[in-house]
Parts: sequence; structure tokens; C-alpha cells
Amino acid sequence: MTRKAYLVMDRDYLYNDETFSPWFEDHICTAPIKVLPSRAEAEQLARELSAPRFRGLVLGDYTLDGVQELTHLKLPDFYRQLSDLLQNPAIVPKGKLSSDESWRDIEIPARLDDARLFQVMGLLSKIRFYEVIESTTTDPALLQQAEQTINKGVVDLDEYEIRTYTAPEAEISKAVSAFGLEFEPFDGGI
Repeated sequence: MTRKAYLVMDRDYLYNDETFSPWFEDHICTAPIKVLPSRAEAEQLARELSAPRFRGLVLGDYTLDGVQELTHLKLPDFYRQLSDLLQNPAIVPKGKLSSDESWRDIEIPARLDDARLFQVMGLLSKIRFYEVIESTTTDPALLQQAEQTINKGVVDLDEYEIRTYTAPEAEISKAVSAFGLEFEPFDGGI
């Protein structure tokens, strides 16, 4: 049986003059963060990395099309569950559980405790700041090389606007190919 590994990668959400959205298509990787041996560990790291980005997030900044671009839930269920988690009954529009626009101004509190924040992040299931990708290669040597390359830290995420890579682009490209991805250096959307 082929061993699997799981890559955590940044999805590069950038402002596009109207909303924040992923800058690249799903098969493009610009920031491989870490390779982990289990999906559970990778999902946990993705949640921890995402949490600061959800604090203070205003829902309307992430879509023009509707709440279905943010969550897997129907609008009334979304309002009810978010209201319960945030302990804020005012989120539910009075008598209008199906109000199509009320959600736009909802802001996730910056001081929300981690447990509730992670639950809110679960409701906002379609906002994926960090993605977990399962390895696709059957070549154990390629997977090992990918882990070594990526886990030594190939990108400085503090340099978000224009990234500096600490490994040659050809090495990063080969490493992310173990996960069925293409590498593209990130220039901050310039």
C-alpha cells in the first residue's frame, strides 16, 4: 500500500476590487506550508493558521453572489447556528429568517474564544484560507523529497505581498507535484 501524506497550503485570498477571493485556481500552489503524515494533523494545522484571518472577518467582504458562496447551510439554518455560536440573537433578522442581505454586515468578533471560532469556521466552510491536499504520487522517493523540501520552510509568509522563496523554484515545483499541484511563484497580485 502506498503511503499518503498531506500538504497544507495557503490559498492566497486577495482583494480584487470587490471582494476577497482566492487569487489562483485550485490546482495552483504558491505557498506550500507543511507536509504531515495524517489528514487530522494537517486539518488541525490549517485551522490554527486560518483562525487569525477569521477574527474580525466581515462576511460581505468574501462574496457578491450570496451566502451560498460562504457556507454549505441554507440561509435560515446559517442565521440560527451563527446566532447561537456568537451568542447574538440580533444576527437573525426580525421575522425574516430568509433575508438575503442581512448576512453581509455580520462581523466575526475578534475576541471570540478558539472553540467557538473553530465552530464558526466550520459554518463558513467555503472560505478556505488554507487547503489540505492529499498526496497523489505512488513514488515514495518523490514523496520523501517533497516532505524534506517543503518542511524545511520554502516560503516566508510574513512577506505576504511579494514572497521570497528559500528553495529553488524547480525544487518547489517538483515537491508540490507529489500532490497533483503546479507551483507558481506569487507576486502579490501585481
